[in-house]
Amino acid sequence: MRFKKYIKATIVLAFTIGLWVLLFSKANLANIINVIHEADFRTILLCLALSTVGNIFIAAYRWKVVLVQLGVPMSFKESLLIKMGSNVIIGFLPFRSGEASRLLYLTRVKNSSYVKASLSILIEYLIKILLLLSCTLLGLMTYFFHVLNLKTFENSSLRPAFYCLLGFSSCEFFRNKFGGSWLIIFKDCFREVLAILRNKEVLFYTTLILGLEMANFYLLSKALSMNLPLYALLTFAPLAILLGSLPVTVAGLGTREAATLFLFARFSSSEILVSLGILVFFVDHLFPLMVGLLVTGRFVSRIVEGEEEAS
Repeated sequence: MRFKKYIKATIVLAFTIGLWVLLFSKANLANIINVIHEADFRTILLCLALSTVGNIFIAAYRWKVVLVQLGVPMSFKESLLIKMGSNVIIGFLPFRSGEASRLLYLTRVKNSSYVKASLSILIEYLIKILLLLSCTLLGLMTYFFHVLNLKTFENSSLRPAFYCLLGFSSCEFFRNKFGGSWLIIFKDCFREVLAILRNKEVLFYTTLILGLEMANFYLLSKALSMNLPLYALLTFAPLAILLGSLPVTVAGLGTREAATLFLFARFSSSEILVSLGILVFFVDHLFPLMVGLLVTGRFVSRIVEGEEEAS
C-alpha cells in the first residue's frame, strides 16, 4: 500500500517537472519574471480580494447548503473551517487524495454516512464541470456571431440583451434538463444528487464562484496588458480553469500554465501567456491554500479528536 503511494507521488512529481521543462522550452524564464514584475500590482490585489470572497467564503457557504440538503447539519463557520483547513491537504497530495480529509471530518466529527459525505464532494466537482462546459458552449456561440460578423448585433443596444437572454436560457436548460427522460434510470439511485443539481441556490453560488474566477482571469490578463476578445475569454478561460483543476501535478503546478499557453497561443507571446497562467494559479489556487494554513492545524486536530468544538 505504501509502495503504491510512493509510485503515485513519483508519477505526479515527474509529470510536474516534465511539464515545466516543456513550458520553459517555449518561454524564456527571465522574460517571464520580467513580465510578472511589470504587471499592475493594484489589479493583482483586487484579484486576491475577489479570490478570497469566491474561493473561500462563497465556496464554504455553497458546500454548507449542499450538506444541509443532504441531511448533514452544518454551520457556515464549521463549513469554512473544513474548506480552508482541507485546502492545503487537497492541494499538495497527489490525485486530490486529500479529499479524504473532508470525508474523515464528516464521518468522524459529524457522524455523517460515507455515502452522503462523498456525494457532497462529488456534487461540487460535477456542477463545476457542467457549468464550465456550459460557459464554453456560450463562448463558442459568441464566436459564431463574431465570425459571421452579424451587423444586427454589432454596435447595437440589442447585443447586451441578447447575451443576457442566451446566458439565462443556458442556465434554465441546464437546471431543467436534470430529471429529464434521459436520466430516468438513475432517478431512484441519485434522487438527492438530482435535487441538489437543480437547486437554484447551489447553482447561483456556483455560477458566482466561477464568475469571479473568470473575472480574475480577465483582470489578470489586463494587468499584463493583454486584450482578449469576449469570445476567447468565454470559450478558452473555462477550459483553462477546467484543465488546471486536473489532479496530475503537484498542487496543480504546470497544468493551468500549459493550458493557457496552448489555448491562447494566437493572442499573445509565450512569456505573457505563461505569466498569466502563473498569476491565475497564485491568485485562485495558491493564495487560498496559504490562507488555509491558518486553520489547517485546528482542522486536523478536530479529526483526530473526533468531536466538535464546544460552542
